[in-house]
Amino acid sequence: MSQRTPEQKIAELELKLKRAKEEQRKARTKRLIELGASVEKAYGGEVEPLEAMRLIRQALKLKDLGEYFDKMPDQQRENLLTALRRQLMPTPPASSHNA
Repeated sequence: MSQRTPEQKIAELELKLKRAKEEQRKARTKRLIELGASVEKAYGGEVEPLEAMRLIRQALKLKDLGEYFDKMPDQQRENLLTALRRQLMPTPPASSHNA
């Protein structure tokens, strides 16, 4: 078996690097396509670029809110949840008819 020259070794390594970068690019493209398909499915149709930016901003706000919520003391979190429940599910008014 003949030994390879330094130039041949470099060329082989460059080819390996090129292949690795191509595989990474293909994997990223696949992830982006799958993500886009999931977003459109959840959204119920095609998502225009401006709408996509709005959805991304909302997702980032929710992520930040979730992280903040996770760091809240338990009692403060319970008080907030109770207040939110009251706003979202108000108690029905008392009936005015006499029994």
